[in-house]
Amino acid sequence: MVQPKSLPRLYAYLLIMRWVIGVIFILNGYPKFSDPSFGSQADTFLATLRDDIIFKPYEGFFENIVLPNAFLVAKIVKYAEVILGICFIINFPIKIAVFGALCLHLNYLAIASLPTFMFLNIMMISAEFAIYGARQD
Repeated sequence: MVQPKSLPRLYAYLLIMRWVIGVIFILNGYPKFSDPSFGSQADTFLATLRDDIIFKPYEGFFENIVLPNAFLVAKIVKYAEVILGICFIINFPIKIAVFGALCLHLNYLAIASLPTFMFLNIMMISAEFAIYGARQD
């Protein structure tokens, strides 16, 4: 049980964690907006990721949903990263933003080819669960 004296410090840590996640999303999404050709080669790029899938159940989803709709998936990721970043920074609607961030990071984790990417995605997922589980009355 968290003691009442430590609650302000806990909320400060959660605030910093939310802002860091928000800035990471914005920094990842902003270059996609500045590149007018982003998404035009999405089918080729995503096809190269086919060999990097580390979770075998994800292969069916990737083959049947992601690859045929590569341009749409690229657009969704482009807008989702910036919108989620803003939602994390302003703390509204945080529960929906955490769900969207978890969806993105679980997909990124399924295709993480390097241990560093796996570790970073696991850290982001853990931070998002901490934000989701925190009661901020």
